[in-house]
Amino acid sequence: MKKLYPLLIAVLIYSSSIAQFTNDMNFSDIYGNTINPSSILNEGKYIYLDFFSTTCGACNSVASEVANAYEYFGSNNENIFFLGIDYNSSVTECLNFANQHNSNFPIISGQQGGIDIFNLFLQTGYPSGRLINPSGGSEAIFSYSQITNLTESLSEFISPPENCDFVEIESMEINYQTGNLMLDIFTSTSFGPYPYFILKNTNGIILAQEQIYYFGLSEASTHNLQLLSDPSSWNSNLILELYEGMGDNLECTLEISVGCTNYLAINYVPNTNLDDGSCIYASCDSLGFELLDSQITFTESQFDDTYTLNIPIENNSSNWLAYPMSEIVILNNLDGMICENCDFNVIGNPWSLGEILTSNIELNFNSTIPENYEIEAHIYLSNLANNGQEFEYCQFDQLINYNLNQISMGCTDYEAVNFNPEAVQDDGSCLYTSNNCGEIVININGGWNLVGFSCNENIDAEIAFNPYLNRLIIVKDYLGAAYLPEWNFNGIGTLERGFGYQIKISEAIYEFNLCNP
Repeated sequence: MKKLYPLLIAVLIYSSSIAQFTNDMNFSDIYGNTINPSSILNEGKYIYLDFFSTTCGACNSVASEVANAYEYFGSNNENIFFLGIDYNSSVTECLNFANQHNSNFPIISGQQGGIDIFNLFLQTGYPSGRLINPSGGSEAIFSYSQITNLTESLSEFISPPENCDFVEIESMEINYQTGNLMLDIFTSTSFGPYPYFILKNTNGIILAQEQIYYFGLSEASTHNLQLLSDPSSWNSNLILELYEGMGDNLECTLEISVGCTNYLAINYVPNTNLDDGSCIYASCDSLGFELLDSQITFTESQFDDTYTLNIPIENNSSNWLAYPMSEIVILNNLDGMICENCDFNVIGNPWSLGEILTSNIELNFNSTIPENYEIEAHIYLSNLANNGQEFEYCQFDQLINYNLNQISMGCTDYEAVNFNPEAVQDDGSCLYTSNNCGEIVININGGWNLVGFSCNENIDAEIAFNPYLNRLIIVKDYLGAAYLPEWNFNGIGTLERGFGYQIKISEAIYEFNLCNP
């Protein structure tokens, strides 16, 4: 029996070392996600199995350190995958355990397959850890004392990711209107306190930097970096730095490439982070598109508050084209203005020779359109096909300037003969006339009065004022010239249609009329 005992131990150790997950082993974690360990290993990752029980005091004492190691090694987004294996607890009990220790990695409860994994690896105690290498074999077993400092223990086998491995740039875009660089990122771990970004060139000169300091940084976030130089002068290679503690600690340095990001352009650069406006497109002249600027219109919907900018384009090509699609990029967008179909607008099918198709752009406004607001936009045509053949390298790009709210100038006085009911601002062009000047009479008071001369024909001042000589003291025109009846002096000469005159009379005159002397 003594001779067989060492052999039995060897068999157990050997069985434990060759125990492996198989492709058909699927488990459900406490969050409802399906876990297939084989597929994780096939990605070239290690798996760290954290064997524990929710009722185990020692397990509770090291749970926070396991959670720290999980975050330190990339929160399952890098080369190691943390998987908790409970012995006999329910899903609810495991959820409470995870919440108590801030454990965010997947856990398989004992009642939903955890006990099967215990048995697979002949695991009889806890807390314990096992590192499975990508080949499926056991790389190392960790005891309680090693788990108390699991981050350091695992570092002997796993290289921790660089901080930049946690940061992924989703998009970078320059907003010339606000003078900002818009940066969308995703971080798989938390940064803090007060992280912020700086963009530099290879000479160390700061090109843009963030002005707002966030307390922390995790998952998806958007950052506004103020531009400190003209982007057109930037080099093709830049450096994006992530700092913590308001600039005290440099945590990450990312290389940024600048160039043309539009795949339709001739000089498109794949995997470029930031577009520098250098895109060059092949000529579309051979396809014969013509933007009909003079026929652009702006209409309001009869059913809702939607407006439509109608942009007609003529196809002068001998080809017929299928499903042309327009794209509009507005350069001076108003606050609150929404374009419903700027990104995608199929304008017709087919497009024959000489046919005019209209790109109808639907716009919504949260406020009144400002007077004389002239929209500036680029219109592009893409997805052009001729019998299925794509014109991939031909891009129609035209600049549009169109006043959405033109101020209509004209005569706004409804009594004028040239009254314009559509005019909103008077331009001083009003004209007044009458076919019966004898009927134009007014009452004037003694003393100074201002009267207008609107008769069809000009009349000598002496003749026009003859009926009122017994009460007329003086008449003056706009130049100060005077007619003094008492002195038989006429410095005005002829009264002119459309001009006004100052008169002083000794007493009131009723039914005063200069046109019927």
